[in-house]
Parts: sequence; C-alpha cells; structure tokens
Amino acid sequence: MHRLDVVHGDIKITNILVDASGRARVAGLGAVYISSLVPGVDVDRFSEVHGSAPELVHPKLFGLTLAKATKESDMHAFGALAYEVFAGGAPPFGEDNATGIRLKLGGRPLPRPNHSELSDRLWRMIEGCLESTPSQRKTSTEVTVTLDTELNSRSS
Repeated sequence: MHRLDVVHGDIKITNILVDASGRARVAGLGAVYISSLVPGVDVDRFSEVHGSAPELVHPKLFGLTLAKATKESDMHAFGALAYEVFAGGAPPFGEDNATGIRLKLGGRPLPRPNHSELSDRLWRMIEGCLESTPSQRKTSTEVTVTLDTELNSRSS
C-alpha cells in the first residue's frame, strides 16, 4: 500500500484477515476513503485504539494541530499489531493507550514478550516500528525485507 502512497489509517489485528491459503490480507480500507474526504481527523478516534501512534494520540506534543494518519503512523500500528501477536493479544502500551503513550514518550522501555518464535531480528523490527519519533520508525520496505529474511532463515 505504501508503495502506492496509500495510508491505511486503521491497521489493527481485527483488520487482518487470513485467506484459505494462509496469506494475511489487510481489510478495513474504509478509513482510507473517509480520510481522503475529511481533512484532519478527530483526535478522540485515535485515543481509543491501542496501536495508535503517539502523534495521533497527542498531536500537540509533535507540533501538530490535527491528528492525521501517515505512513509512519501506519508503521507504528503495524508494530503494535506484531507486538500483540507475540504477546498473546496484550497491547504494547497496556489497555489505556493514551497513558501508555505518555509512558513511552517518557522513555519507559517496552517489555519484550516471552514467545519462542520471537527472534531478535523480529523484536528489533517491532521496536523500530514503535519508535516514538515518526521519522525514526521502520518503513514498510524495511519491514518487508526483515520479514522476508526471517522467513527465508526459517525455511533453510
């Protein structure tokens, strides 16, 4: 999607569907359409979503007047989704995302889930996606390379 300059804006575990061949598919693209019609989005919409990026929950801390989904916020949401997969459904910043984001901005390290399939490479990818500063987050291209490398190393 990002290669096509499309921002999803609502990446979360319930918007990932698995087809009959076991391939993950992204759903919930209605947010893409709505965001193209409405300039800026209500900040309260993001404070309820566990994977919301800090700049969406607290736009003023980032010098923004409105919360607007970006490729970087999508990558944060992807990192949160990946974290949930390895943490058995637990969101990375706890149940109260707004409080968790404030703690993350304060420098609190993210606890690594104890999961046998979570390699160091995947953990670094997740941490990179969950960076507080949008420009420091992993890109979709970097994540694709990491996932391809991980899958290839497991199949050898």
